Amino acid sequence: MTELEPEAVRGQLERILASEGFANADRISRFLRFTLESKLSGDQDRIKEYVIGREVFDRDGRYDPRIDPIVRVEARRLRARLAEYYEGPGRGDAIRIELPKGGYVPAVASISVPNGAETGRNSVSSKRVYWLASSGILLLAVAAAALYGPRGNRDREMIGVIPAAWFWQGRGGLSEVEEGVAEAVAAELANRGIARVVAWPLLSGYRNAGRQTSSLATEMGVSKLLLVSARENGAGANVTVFFVDGITNQKYWTLDWSLGDSSRAREQSEAARIVDAIESRLPGAAYK
Repeated sequence: MTELEPEAVRGQLERILASEGFANADRISRFLRFTLESKLSGDQDRIKEYVIGREVFDRDGRYDPRIDPIVRVEARRLRARLAEYYEGPGRGDAIRIELPKGGYVPAVASISVPNGAETGRNSVSSKRVYWLASSGILLLAVAAAALYGPRGNRDREMIGVIPAAWFWQGRGGLSEVEEGVAEAVAAELANRGIARVVAWPLLSGYRNAGRQTSSLATEMGVSKLLLVSARENGAGANVTVFFVDGITNQKYWTLDWSLGDSSRAREQSEAARIVDAIESRLPGAAYK
């Protein structure tokens, strides 16, 4: 798989999973560990969407990847978290682990240091510079797509779709469910051209910021926020969407959904239903 020693790769895995972005993200941590260990053991045949759904996300025999997108949704989140890690706490790491798009088999590479360059956590290789430049171009493209949407609705007010746990720490919510639903709702709004939304890769930088909504809304350049909250119930989770003024915290409206066990992690499917319900209530409709 790679010239790197398996134990060195496992050590890098543990560093990643102990970082802030992964420590409280059980689902994507299990995802990364399962796929990497399967690769290290030479059992890459197990790294299939159906197997991951069953082994990592505890789906039963009725699981159908064509209907339940849990693996694809979590793969996107895992890629984003890995990118955040290597842009932040892992920027000086000598081993890079990625999840290439279009598949679930991790890629592992050694990041070399150019001749004459200072070694250590502050050194930057030409490979890293290339990766960061490529990521920057991709980030700008994603931001532009999410900002304007396919219909180019530049005249519509921009909003931020944010998991409530980012603001209301310690309230016992299901932050991973919130993040999955919020990301899927933001994508659905942008894809339909219903609203201009702040791109998710940019929003994710505010995770665990521990700041007031007004401060973040001002920094993001938005006046309205769509907050996604999730709480456990006996069968699964209750999801509540709040539409608020980001500066004054005035609440315009609140809508609730109940997600059972079978749909709790199906963020994409639920996002379409949520957007159907809130479309007429967003700026450009009720508030235009």
